[in-house]
Amino acid sequence: MLYLDDNYIGCEGAVAIAKALKKNTTLQTLYLDDDYIGCEGAMAIAKALETNTTLQKLSLHGHDDIGSELYTAMIAKALERNRRLQSS
Repeated sequence: MLYLDDNYIGCEGAVAIAKALKKNTTLQTLYLDDDYIGCEGAMAIAKALETNTTLQKLSLHGHDDIGSELYTAMIAKALERNRRLQSS
């Protein structure tokens, strides 16, 4: 379990996390609430989640910077490929 809530990691941090998620074999829960990851960071994470089968729970509350339609579309696409993931 990794809590990175309210750390303002931004897009750059989200892209770095996405790279790590592609190789992840142990982390099952990730909290990125209110981290201002932006659209590019969110897209990088969503793309990583298409291949990551270890992560089971992802929390992305408080991301007004992404936009609800884009966020929903990205997560839906990731969930199509990764059936173990739950978004809270």
